[in-house]
Amino acid sequence: MNKKILGLDLGSNSIGWALMSVIDGEVNQIIDLVSRIFNKSVE
Repeated sequence: MNKKILGLDLGSNSIGWALMSVIDGEVNQIIDLVSRIFNKSVE
């Protein structure tokens, strides 16, 4: 069975995500991924 899994990582100064294709419980393909780091909002 072919599924897609979206993984999210939310940090205090960053956000990231990855979209993966999974077949029979194994990651078959990384479709896309992004990470973004923001400037410090509080000093």
